[in-house]
Amino acid sequence: MLWILGGIMRSRCSLRAQALALCVFGYLGVVSTAHAGEFPVSGAYDFVRESGKPSPQSVQFSAPVAGNYYQLRIYNGQGASSEVTSGSVVLNGAELFSSADFKKKTTFLETSVSLQLQNALTVILAGKPGSGLRIEVIGIDNDKPTISAAVNPDANPAGWHNVDTKVTFSCSDALSGIESCSNPVLISEEGANQVVDGSAVDRAGNIASTEVAINLDKTAPQLGAEITPPANSAGWHRKSMGSDSIDCSLRSV
Repeated sequence: MLWILGGIMRSRCSLRAQALALCVFGYLGVVSTAHAGEFPVSGAYDFVRESGKPSPQSVQFSAPVAGNYYQLRIYNGQGASSEVTSGSVVLNGAELFSSADFKKKTTFLETSVSLQLQNALTVILAGKPGSGLRIEVIGIDNDKPTISAAVNPDANPAGWHNVDTKVTFSCSDALSGIESCSNPVLISEEGANQVVDGSAVDRAGNIASTEVAINLDKTAPQLGAEITPPANSAGWHRKSMGSDSIDCSLRSV
């Protein structure tokens, strides 16, 4: 029977469980051994050989995408008193490792695997009681995520905004998924070509970035008029004024 405490899944070896030949300890909260371009899929599970007749023990795990993007790794002897010398590892009904692979007490085994969205991992250990191994499945993702920026409200045809403007980022990743995506940015200070940067990081550590430039002017222009020739002291002109005598200009602050 499996139980969860503090983010770690363990096997409670009750009287019924002790009658089995195998107890399994599955660590869901451990730090992954994945490197750059890799991401954890199954978590890490420790299988320990108990006394008695060998019996299969299975764990279930899901994958973000079905296909040939994954590696299954075995750390022989991890989480146990000694290495496994006899046993088998089966994934979704296909045997990946047999007793022949464990005869030399190999400490590390790895193979490429194809996963379904839902997967079953089954282990049978037939060696010395107390021997065991740790298994994890990791994904391989070397592609960058995607990121796009949306500006609200839209700029006018000249490329300017006259109210506070928000830049929002949208991020996605087809395989490992998004680890982080830049938060929205509000532009409230006036100025031209204010560059806003955004970045997306996927669960394999790949990074993508984008930027957008904002022009913001919230100050209304000033309108001034100059009449030539000027009026007399009483405010009157002696002759008719043509349009060429009035100079109107817009002045932006």
